[in-house]
Amino acid sequence: MAGNYLFEDEFKDNKTIIIDNEDVIVQNDGLSLLNTGKSDSSKADLCQDITSSNVPESLEELEMQIDRLKRRWGEFTYLIGQRLKYINDNKLYKEKGYRDFKTYSNIALKMSENNSYYYIAVYEYFTEEQTRKAGSKLKLIIPILNKIKKEKESSEEYKIAKIKDVRDELFLKVFNKTYREAEKIISDVRRKFFTDMDKIVNFKRIVVTKEKVIVNESDKDVQKQLVALIEEFYK
Repeated sequence: MAGNYLFEDEFKDNKTIIIDNEDVIVQNDGLSLLNTGKSDSSKADLCQDITSSNVPESLEELEMQIDRLKRRWGEFTYLIGQRLKYINDNKLYKEKGYRDFKTYSNIALKMSENNSYYYIAVYEYFTEEQTRKAGSKLKLIIPILNKIKKEKESSEEYKIAKIKDVRDELFLKVFNKTYREAEKIISDVRRKFFTDMDKIVNFKRIVVTKEKVIVNESDKDVQKQLVALIEEFYK
């Protein structure tokens, strides 16, 4: 062991000896480590001080948090996405002279544009709890949700409700599966979904919430059926 060693006579007259650069207190019943206040560099950073309810406003603090979270990205995808979205939405990257978010991500954060937008999509589409439970399997669902989001003929209200329903349904299908199993499940869904979405029972053309029934504006046939049903009910 490295350090200073004391002979028996010296040992009796000293309350502290140095062993491997650690302070040790000599007690009647033996030796115990003295807390020197030094941090254990091998202790993992659990990022417990970083939460979804406490997002810093300064770019410097955001970057420091993202750097810490990236080391445990599998656990903190949601929090990384939340902070990246804040930087992008508020164009904070311009503070460092970057003209766009892509360049900023590549150079300042050493993160590809695809990865940056993947993190943001996870934050936008999923809950923090879903992210913790399903992890990277959520990226299999994102293309389906993106397709719904890009529907030009649908109202925003309709798309938001539809995204939530599809998200929750697919999450339940994959969150407790292995990645390979989830990949097969979503692959089957995507093949049907992108071929003829309206024919799949799981993706209904009517979204029912607690307060209302939402129908796509272009679905005139569905609207007529609903009107006929209501009229029949009140006859």
